[in-house]
Amino acid sequence: MADGLMSVVGGTAVFSVLGFIATQLNRKIGQVVQSGTGLAFIAYPEALSRMPFSWLWSILFFIMMMTLGMSTQFCFAECICTALSDQFPPLRRHRAKTVISVCVVLFFCGLVLCTRVTAITYMPWLC
Repeated sequence: MADGLMSVVGGTAVFSVLGFIATQLNRKIGQVVQSGTGLAFIAYPEALSRMPFSWLWSILFFIMMMTLGMSTQFCFAECICTALSDQFPPLRRHRAKTVISVCVVLFFCGLVLCTRVTAITYMPWLC
């Protein structure tokens, strides 16, 4: 429910910010729209800096983005844990260990995406 609610809030925020930017710049929404991460991390801060109480809206926006990411990760981890428990029934008795193991593996997979370290650095035999 939290993931769905945050997705609705995020979608509402997207369209309201695009409308705000288009109004401020006297352009049509089609001329303002950007896709990808540019929308969230370039267009939003620009729009938020133009609003009254910009510091408050900026804090709320980045809290929302963090909540969206965390709720999505809960869904991913739960799907993987459920699939593993269904495929390997003995894992059902060790649910906590399974969840912790999946979270640790996902953490290290994500860590590679956040740093400049590549797999080749630590595993040269992959080449």
